Amino acid sequence: MLSQWQHLLRPINCGPMHLKNRLTAAPINTGLENLSNLAALADFYAEAAADGVSLVTLFSPALSGQAKQNSDTQPAIADDFQRYKPILKAVSDFDCRTAIELNHIGQDAGVLFPVSSVPGTSEYTGKSFYAAPGFLIRKAIRQFAQCAQRAASVGFDAVEINASGRSFIASFLSPAVNTRRDAWGSNQLGRFRFLLETVRSCKRNLPENKALGVRFNLMELSPKGAPWDEILRLIQMLRIAGADYLVGIVDGFEERVPTHSHAIPEGVWIPAYDLPVFFTDPCTDFDQLETLAQKHDNAVFSLSTPLLGDSSFIRKKLGIAEGEIRPWIDHHDSGVPLDLLRTRRLLNLTNPCQFGRFPLSKVKTPVPKRIAVIGAGLAGMLFASIAAGRGHSVTLFEKNAEPGGQLHFARKIEDNEDYDKWIDLLKNSIHLNKVNVIYNKRIDLRELKKEGIFDRYVVATGSEPEIPDIAGINASNVVTYEELLNGSPVGNRVAVLGNGRLAL
Repeated sequence: MLSQWQHLLRPINCGPMHLKNRLTAAPINTGLENLSNLAALADFYAEAAADGVSLVTLFSPALSGQAKQNSDTQPAIADDFQRYKPILKAVSDFDCRTAIELNHIGQDAGVLFPVSSVPGTSEYTGKSFYAAPGFLIRKAIRQFAQCAQRAASVGFDAVEINASGRSFIASFLSPAVNTRRDAWGSNQLGRFRFLLETVRSCKRNLPENKALGVRFNLMELSPKGAPWDEILRLIQMLRIAGADYLVGIVDGFEERVPTHSHAIPEGVWIPAYDLPVFFTDPCTDFDQLETLAQKHDNAVFSLSTPLLGDSSFIRKKLGIAEGEIRPWIDHHDSGVPLDLLRTRRLLNLTNPCQFGRFPLSKVKTPVPKRIAVIGAGLAGMLFASIAAGRGHSVTLFEKNAEPGGQLHFARKIEDNEDYDKWIDLLKNSIHLNKVNVIYNKRIDLRELKKEGIFDRYVVATGSEPEIPDIAGINASNVVTYEELLNGSPVGNRVAVLGNGRLAL
C-alpha cells in the first residue's frame, strides 16, 4: 500500500537536516505556547510525529520586547529555549525533526513604538508605526542571530527566519511597501539587505549540523508587488547567503488556528537552485501531492489544519489506519483554546472535530447512567455523542424533524456552506454511538422527570434572541435574526441593533 506514495514518502535533505518524508507540520499558534508547563504542547506535537510527519516547526518567543505581538507574549531570554526540550524529546522518539520559527512582528507589534520599513497605521492594532532607523535594523539582525544560537544549543534541528506576510523583514522586501531612500530600500538589493544579512548572521551562529530555513512571500498578490524575476533573484541570493530550505507563503501570514489555506500555484517550484521548497496548507489529495512530488524533487508539503482536525490524518490517508478522516471546519470560534488552564489540552468545544481532544471524551464510565438530552442542536448532539461513546445510555429529544438547531441559521449566511458538513458529521456521530433520537417531540421537563425513566437530564434547548425593552421594538418593520434568516423581507436602509457575531 505504501508503495503507492513512494515519492511523497521519499527522504529529502534540507542542508544538514535529513527528513524521512515530504510531509511536515506547519507552525500552529495553539495558545498553549505561553503556559509555564509545555506538557500539553508536547502531547500535541507528539501526536503529529506519531502520525508520520518528518518535521514540526514551533513558534518562538518574540526576539525582544520590541518584537512581541501583545502583552502576553514573552520576549526571548538566554535560557528561554530550554522550555522546549520536552517537545524535542517527544517528537524525536518518532524520528521527527524540530525547527523553531524566529519572529519579529514589526508594524503589528503590541508595543509603544512598533516599527516597519516605512511609517503608517496598522489595520490590526489601529496604532501608528514608525520607520525603523538603521541602528534598530542592525540590532534586530543581532537578535535573530543570538536566538538562532540559543535554539541550536538546546537541540533544535533547524531555525527558520520569518520574512513572510506583514512581518518586520517582509516590509523591507516588498516594493509595494518599502519606499525608503537609504541603504535599506533605495533599490532591489537594498530591499533584500535586511533579510540577507540576517541569514548570513544566523548561519555564522549555527553549528554545521543545524539547518537554516527562510519563510518568505513566494508570491505577492499586489499590482505593485515583487515580479517573478525579482523573487527568483532573491531565492538565488538566499541560497548563496546560507539558506538550506525555503518556506513559500502566498501573499499571507500565519493566522491563529486554523491557518488560512492557499492553493499551490502552478510553476512555482525552483529546480534551478536546488533548494527544498515547503508549501503551507497544500491540498489534502495525496494522489495530487504524489504527482507533484514526482515532478518536483525539491517539493515538501507543510500541513496544519488537517492535523488539527484528525490526529491520525496521515495514517488514514496512507491506508495505515482505519476510519473516516475528521476534517477541520472553519468557523468564528475556531482555535480558541477553551478551558485551557484546567484541562491542559488544545480544545475547542464548539468544533465537533476537536471535541475528541477533551481529556475524558474517550474514557469509559465505570457507572453507566440513563441520560435524557433535550434539544438536538450543536450542544445537544455533541453531549449525546460523547456521553454515549463513554458508555451511558442516551436518549436525545428534538422538537423538529431534523437536528442542527442554531447551525441551520449559521449555514444560511454567505460562505458558511461548510456548516452542512457539521450537521452531517454530528448526525453520523450520534448514529455511530447508538444514541436513541426521538424527533418531533416537545418535552415538558417536569412531566419527563415524573416518569422516572432517566437518571440525569441535560437541557440543550438553544438560545432565543434577546428583545430589548425599547420604544418601537414591536413595530412591524422590526425583525429578529431568526426571522431574517428565515426569509423575512428587509428594505434598502437597515439598522442593526447589537454587535455580536451574527450582527456583524
